[in-house]
Amino acid sequence: MINRNLTNAELLAIDAVKNNYDENLLTIIDKVETANPDYVNIYILGKVNFGIGTMSEAEADMLGINFERPMRAIITTTKEMANDLIIGGAFYPNMAIRVEDSYEKFFEEQQPRVTAKKEILVGEDNKPIYRTTKVVYDHELVKNPHRLIKPLGIFEEPKVTANSLIES
Repeated sequence: MINRNLTNAELLAIDAVKNNYDENLLTIIDKVETANPDYVNIYILGKVNFGIGTMSEAEADMLGINFERPMRAIITTTKEMANDLIIGGAFYPNMAIRVEDSYEKFFEEQQPRVTAKKEILVGEDNKPIYRTTKVVYDHELVKNPHRLIKPLGIFEEPKVTANSLIES
């Protein structure tokens, strides 16, 4: 049964989800009522293309680099609209997932991005990177593309030295 608790690999092993993914359609993977019974959170899986920057497509192909990743997003809708949406089915056409990174949290309990080894990814000045995703219309993504921060390393605790104790 399709639901938000499955991994991306498990979801993409389901024919309907994989077909939508290959066709660049967003797939509804779950529907959950919010605290307000008039609204429902729709959990979405889709393909995000992060672009290849200054690299040509030929170079990316030769290096085996794939800039497309499955990503998830949540969008809230009315209960009435949610009733027409089918888990495992395609979400509305002409929609995309926009990815946005920041050094600031997007919501209070948010955790920073981590590696597969659960190491915190950081950018400038050893600052943790936070990421959010949003469902947008295709034309919105063209107008307002992904805002990404390139990770520069793994978080390192500041080293305490005798000099740093004296300076503080």
